[in-house]
Amino acid sequence: MNARNLRDGYLGLGSYGTVGLELVLSILFGFLGGRWIDEKLGAGGWITLFGFGLGTVAGFRSVYRAAVRMRREAEAQDKHERSKDKGGANDGT
Repeated sequence: MNARNLRDGYLGLGSYGTVGLELVLSILFGFLGGRWIDEKLGAGGWITLFGFGLGTVAGFRSVYRAAVRMRREAEAQDKHERSKDKGGANDGT
């Protein structure tokens, strides 16, 4: 493994290593925010449930967007490597 691949791996870890944290924090903030509003308004837990649901949707949306971004980057890298391999094979003939 060369230094460039190692560096790219660390960059990917930094970019996508926080996806789980984003998911958990989105759910937690939605729940706690809903609970806080619920206590202020006395809605009997309905706003807490709504906040939890909203946080869950926001968290999974973040995971989905990261997965799409990761797939696009992987496809671009594969395309670059294929074009590099194809160009190298044509040089010798």
